[in-house]
Amino acid sequence: MGQLLGLARAFRMSSIKEYGSPPYGTASDYPVAFIAQYMGWNPEKSIDRLNRNDIAVQSPNQSLADLARTNQTTIGRLLDIMRTDLAGGFHEEN
Repeated sequence: MGQLLGLARAFRMSSIKEYGSPPYGTASDYPVAFIAQYMGWNPEKSIDRLNRNDIAVQSPNQSLADLARTNQTTIGRLLDIMRTDLAGGFHEEN
């Protein structure tokens, strides 16, 4: 059991190193533009990336959870799209 917990902890730490601390949990109730800004991303560019990936954003004030639910996807996928440009590179920090 200890080995399993150690493996789970190592996986989580690896994920945090790659993506930073994810804004899951209650933060999923915050607007998509707020989450983008919180993560250090340009909100307009993040929403544009979502739209170009067939994610219908009704408003920058739409919550991340509602956006995932209405587009039948996961919050993690939304964050990946917001974070990554269409060529596969990572978001600029501005």
